[in-house]
Amino acid sequence: VRTKFAALKVYAIGLYLDSTNKLWKKGHHPSAEELMKQAMGQASLRLVITSSFVTQERLVEALMEAITPRMTSTEAAQRQHELEDFAAAFASGPPLKRGTVI
Repeated sequence: VRTKFAALKVYAIGLYLDSTNKLWKKGHHPSAEELMKQAMGQASLRLVITSSFVTQERLVEALMEAITPRMTSTEAAQRQHELEDFAAAFASGPPLKRGTVI
């Protein structure tokens, strides 16, 4: 069990939309659902490691802890194979270090 006792920024994450995406409309504030639908295929996710405390194992564990609760139990069961593939891709990659961009 993890206990959060202090805020430590170990990575920065950004979502970048293609310039032609409809979400760029001035004054438009999309819901999370609309963002997911409209960004599909027209966005990039960039993650930058900002701490030497980050390892592949820790990053995968943290991402799984963040993703899984946002899925229904049915979705999590249906996507279990994809989640395992995601974890394996990180585990087999080069070691993460400060400044690594994913």
